[in-house]
Amino acid sequence: RPCRMKMENIPAAKKLAQVNNLKPVVNNVRQDTAELAVYALSDRRSMRNLSPASRQRKIYLGPEENPSLGPNFNDLMSKSQESSYLKVTDGMTESMISRARTLNTENHGKSLIRNGLRCYLSRNLQCDEMNKPGTRPMAYTSLDNDFDQSSSFNLPSAPPNLSEQTPLLQQDIRKRDQNDPVPINGQQDVEGQYPTHQRHWSKISDLIESSKIEKFQRFRLIGRPKSWDFESSWLKSIQKPAQVLPAVTLGLLLNILDALSYGMILFPRGLAPFSKLGPAGISMFYVSCIVSQLVFSCGGSGFKGGVGSEMIEVVPFFHSMAQLILDDMGDSNPSAVVATTLVAYASSSILTGVVFFLIGHFSLGHIVGFIPRHILIGSIGGVGWFLLNTGLEVTAHLETMEYKIATLQKLLDPETFLLWLIPLSLAIFQIFTDKKLNFKYYLPAFVMLIPVIFHTVVASFSKLDIPNLRNTGWIFNGSHGEPWWHFYTLYNFSLVNWGSVLKCVPAMFALTFFGILHVPINVPSLAFVIREDNFDIDRELLAHGASNMISGLLGSVQNYLVYTNSVIFIKTGGGSRLAGILLALTTGMFMMTGSSIIGYIPVMMVGVLIFILGIDLLREALWEPRKKLKIPEYITVLVIVIVMGVYDFVAGIFVGIGLAFLSLVFQTSRLSAIRAIYSGEVAGSTVRRNPAQSWYLKNVGKQIQVFRLTGYLFFGTIASFEKKVCSMIESAISSEQPFRFVIFDFFLVTGIDYSSAEVFGRLNRNMSKKGICLILSGFSGREELQSTLVSVGINQSSGVKMFKDLNSALEDCENELLKTFYASQESRNQQTMLVRSLDVPKLPISHLHALVGSYGSPRRSQLRRAAAITLDECPGVAKHLHLKEPLRLILQIFSILTDK
Repeated sequence: RPCRMKMENIPAAKKLAQVNNLKPVVNNVRQDTAELAVYALSDRRSMRNLSPASRQRKIYLGPEENPSLGPNFNDLMSKSQESSYLKVTDGMTESMISRARTLNTENHGKSLIRNGLRCYLSRNLQCDEMNKPGTRPMAYTSLDNDFDQSSSFNLPSAPPNLSEQTPLLQQDIRKRDQNDPVPINGQQDVEGQYPTHQRHWSKISDLIESSKIEKFQRFRLIGRPKSWDFESSWLKSIQKPAQVLPAVTLGLLLNILDALSYGMILFPRGLAPFSKLGPAGISMFYVSCIVSQLVFSCGGSGFKGGVGSEMIEVVPFFHSMAQLILDDMGDSNPSAVVATTLVAYASSSILTGVVFFLIGHFSLGHIVGFIPRHILIGSIGGVGWFLLNTGLEVTAHLETMEYKIATLQKLLDPETFLLWLIPLSLAIFQIFTDKKLNFKYYLPAFVMLIPVIFHTVVASFSKLDIPNLRNTGWIFNGSHGEPWWHFYTLYNFSLVNWGSVLKCVPAMFALTFFGILHVPINVPSLAFVIREDNFDIDRELLAHGASNMISGLLGSVQNYLVYTNSVIFIKTGGGSRLAGILLALTTGMFMMTGSSIIGYIPVMMVGVLIFILGIDLLREALWEPRKKLKIPEYITVLVIVIVMGVYDFVAGIFVGIGLAFLSLVFQTSRLSAIRAIYSGEVAGSTVRRNPAQSWYLKNVGKQIQVFRLTGYLFFGTIASFEKKVCSMIESAISSEQPFRFVIFDFFLVTGIDYSSAEVFGRLNRNMSKKGICLILSGFSGREELQSTLVSVGINQSSGVKMFKDLNSALEDCENELLKTFYASQESRNQQTMLVRSLDVPKLPISHLHALVGSYGSPRRSQLRRAAAITLDECPGVAKHLHLKEPLRLILQIFSILTDK
């Protein structure tokens, strides 16, 4: 691979120099165009000694095209450089520059509008000079001097480097400060006028000062009873709490139901060390719920009535961590297993809080939206499957849910059959009737009626007693007077196996990842329902980070803003921070006094809640999106649900991410990297050329092929792109109309990876063998993209030309073709001078064309044939050569409009 350069050893400065070589190439192209125009405008006598100027740079014409220029072509090119009539400097002539300077120094007249504009510019320029460091103040000149030559104000002169691409309105672009908002957030100022940021210490000092003033005013008001406002006191202390009392009561009921269903299964009850930790799980649920509620209601969240609770989706991960710790430590020391498991639970909550806080602090909440939605849908379905399994474990008193014949026999046993069948039937009944009854309190009322009806039936039959029902599994065993803080006594750090905790880190990160997916979905959904438009996702992430870190430090588990509970709470009148604080207080009071009622709660009540939630999640993941998702996405959802339910929850998430990646690559690879393909007959430069040149370029335009690329070029799309280009080149060669220039335009390309850059190097080597020049364009302001190509050896030293835009690339190709045209013209003129005195029979033009194209390569034959046709048939080339200027030039210009 001789053309492949080892760019890894090239210094960065040399790479940058190769990238910066783009501007001299463009300047050379512009000089070529100007000199070709001079050659076309020359008179007949000077035409013999005038040819396009040769360059010191290498002109790539392919291995077989060089002889077509003739032996004297380089000499003619060097002579023409000295006899050029037009001197071009950066796109402007000397006459244009002198005229601009003359206009700048002329008297400006008496125009009121012009004077007003100049006055405005004068003040702005003087203000800019005064604002520069180290500049003395400037005195304003009088406005009545009519801006004469004695005025101290002069208009700024034109920039030295002007071209047709120089902006008409130039402005100074200030560098963005590192602390300014990133452009991806949509907060940037397009005018570059970024506001000054207030320092953090000033904000803190202002907050402390305002709090001191507020406290002083309150103490002063307490000491003056005469200034008390009894009406305001009644409104704030009695009336407002009474108004939110129904919502607080309903919120407390929802927290109790969630604690009985989610907190009870926080630990895997089928494993021996955790079989009696149901009350501890309920207490941990309440602590997490209270912490999140206080953080959200005390100003952390933008939703005044938001309800925080334990994240039910973390339960499968907790069971996985508990099983891992038990397998690693064994069951010989249950206290050490429980202590290690509790530390792992709390550590995962702290880790989740830290990740939430960092994402919110660096304003990266919008990045979470880049995660595919169907991964979350599959994870939700996996949670639904897990809840169905957990419901069977809780109601049928299974140790573990294993997919074996023994488990099926246990479920069909007459002693356990009714234990799980009744709650499952009630859950299905509630789901179907919930669609027909438009009553928002239907679910809590339905669940609360279960213990009432159960104990009514028990009291109606004397043979049914509470102790016997506990032994047979119909009622939960009591906590035997355990206080709510009993789970803190289980934290024994001397027994913790930190190695087992470290083995749970992958599950912790998977749990954190799953939690991150929920917040950017729940927050906008809640804002849409309650018509809250001014929400900040980064603020919500900061609040979630604080609540999870505090909960983990207090020994509890993860929490988040619950969408369903928040909607119910706000719609029933709890849309205030006071209601949220009262909900946290009442939940804390019930936590301290309500643990004794666990011994009277029917198991089917908790089972109904678990089954309802599991069926709803499965329906949301598998049934509802069946017509919304594409087939690859739906297959990904199915695989995630099955892997999570049958094998492992953490493995299901990683399998889902892998399938989503493969699905993305598959779908993206079907998109073509080629947006459009043009030949030189259609795509031409914007240079205005004389009729002969235009006629010739139109005939040989097929030798220029333009590929406009689009999108991000990566390994998924580059394979089909390479196949398409190679097939077109082979097809052109087989049809004896091969390409001479192939242009790849990168203007619409957003990026390129290493694999794609290697493909362009391979294409360059293949094209060089076939005599095709590879040209790349569209690098204006794309230094990073160009440096990626340079790093794999694609530069001018390897025969590849790079231009900042497509127009410059087309202009260079046209110039190279025109040089062949004028070489043919010089060759014909020399032959005409040699045989002028001889009487040679004239052949028809068709015979001459056949003679010209009878030797050489197809490309060279086509160029010579087109040159002969242009010189013989193009209007204004041969017909007006005997005329003098300026008549010849005028006739050449108007010959394209008429043939008369």
